[in-house]
Order: sequence, then C-alpha cells, then structure tokens
Amino acid sequence: MSRAVFGFTLLASLGAIAAALVTQYGFDMQPCPWCVLQRLVFAALALVGLLGLLWRARTGRRVAATLGVVLAALGVAAALWQHVVAAHSTSCNLTLADRIISGAQLDVWLPQVFAATASCADAAVSLKQGAGRLIRHEDDRGLLVIGDVRMRQMGYGRRLLRALPPMKPLDSEAQALAWLDELAAAR
Repeated sequence: MSRAVFGFTLLASLGAIAAALVTQYGFDMQPCPWCVLQRLVFAALALVGLLGLLWRARTGRRVAATLGVVLAALGVAAALWQHVVAAHSTSCNLTLADRIISGAQLDVWLPQVFAATASCADAAVSLKQGAGRLIRHEDDRGLLVIGDVRMRQMGYGRRLLRALPPMKPLDSEAQALAWLDELAAAR
C-alpha cells in the first residue's frame, strides 16, 4: 500500500472527527453512543494511517493495511447498526457502544470528544415534549416549525415525525404565514 493511501487515511479520519466536533459544538447536535463509537473508529484509523506512514518496512505496511481494513469494516458495521437498529430503539438500556466507550474510559479521559450526551430515543422524547408544550388542550392551535430538511428526507426523521400528535404538514413559509393569517382571522 502506498504512502499516499496511508496519508489520505490519516487526514480523512482526522477530518471526520473534526466534522463531528463541529456539528456537536457549532450546531449543538449532541452525539449518541454510536456516534461516539464511530469517532473512536476514526481515531484508530488515523493511528493506522500514521503507523503506515512511519513503519516503512513491507511487513509494517501490511500490518497497517490489515488493521485499516478491519477498522473500516467495524466502522461500517457500527454505522449500519446505528442506522438500522439503534435509531429505531426507544430503550435507554446500555448498548454495546456505551459499554465499549465507558469500558475504555474514553468518556472520562477525553469527554469533549468521547462523551455520549444524547441517545437515539432522546430526540423523539424532546420533540414530543416540545409539541406538548405548544398544544396542551384539544382546542389549542399552534404552529410547530421544524426547520431541518432531514426530518422528511431521512428515515429517522420520518420516524420522529410519526411520533408527534397528528398535525397538518406545511411545505413552505407562505403556507405557514397563510395558516397564521387564518388563525388571526378566526379570533
């Protein structure tokens, strides 16, 4: 395997961790345990990239390449598990990801990077609570605005929307303003 591949692995892995941290601290998208586990996989892949760059012997590069392939497969498996299983879970039980992160004590040593501060179930509960604060009685009316396109485009977003009480979806700002005009006229 060439030095360029190991260099790319190192930089791409560090870039993925940086992107995760930007979304967490810049956009307040708190990570679940599976997100944190994937950060760990990317950190390990970065180390493998560095190992491949530094260990110039043919054996060293083979070892680094093998480790890289195994870690990449583990990362894909974790991402698939998160998307297919964990995103459907409403349980607060400890998951395999929780056990790995806390067992390695990464959440204690470097909590800014490896502490899981959300769960896949938290989003549904928070969204329901927000809607419940808006609509408290059957005759209440209100406008709940969710300005995240992933709510309609991604499977997990559609599941979150189904968790809400029945509401008429509006597709544009113009529809929302018209609805507010109707509400004002009815009072």
